[in-house]
Amino acid sequence: MALLIALLAVSCKQKPTEEKGAPAAKKQAPAGIGANETLGFPLKLGERFQPQELTKKLARADFPVQVAAEDATDRLVPGTLGDGTLYFFLTPDPRTPELVGGLKVSVDLDTAKAVGLITEERRNDLVQEARAKADSMSADDTFLARYTAAEAQLAAARNPEVARTAEGLGIGSAKADLIAAYGETKDMAFESGDTTLIYRGQDAAVAFRLTLGVVRSVTVFPPDYDYLQFLEDTAAVLSGKPIEPLEGEGAGE
Repeated sequence: MALLIALLAVSCKQKPTEEKGAPAAKKQAPAGIGANETLGFPLKLGERFQPQELTKKLARADFPVQVAAEDATDRLVPGTLGDGTLYFFLTPDPRTPELVGGLKVSVDLDTAKAVGLITEERRNDLVQEARAKADSMSADDTFLARYTAAEAQLAAARNPEVARTAEGLGIGSAKADLIAAYGETKDMAFESGDTTLIYRGQDAAVAFRLTLGVVRSVTVFPPDYDYLQFLEDTAAVLSGKPIEPLEGEGAGE
């Protein structure tokens, strides 16, 4: 249960606190966002949410995926990636829980330690490395923001080929790289001081959450779903609460 507890704790810490994102609407796919972008994971949104089958698929990824099978449920398939400093969780579409609806990838050194992929000594070394990097950044920003950005950059450097978009973007990427690949977007959200840029493809949307212009987490979700509403509904699903379909919304619309 260590990974499940760690992931839920991180999820709670990152609960959105500011304004809603842009109204949910299908938009023309920008260059680079494929019809069903899933960060290189061998699955797609809208397929059946069957944890055992999904676990088998994840084992065929081109990068290391460690599924926490003992923590998988009919609402969550969690695990870690690469050297363990990245984690992911796969969740159902809250409106149609029998189908895959969400994939989140983020970074957290404590999660890696909690599941035994890195030792406490190694975790402490990495924390010190991230702190040193944060100290080299502008003192105009809070240390927490600098540390968060540094931790993302550190994890990306340790896992350069893990969970990237078709354009090679993911954890640790810079805002300028996102704009160069996908263009400017007015579809964005604000989460506890972070800015999230959202790009929508034909069958999937990708949200890049940035701290100080550095991607700290990536979420793939249905393109017709408001991003912050999706996070709220997913949190409710993970807590065991049923979600009633919103009027005018539904899978496949």
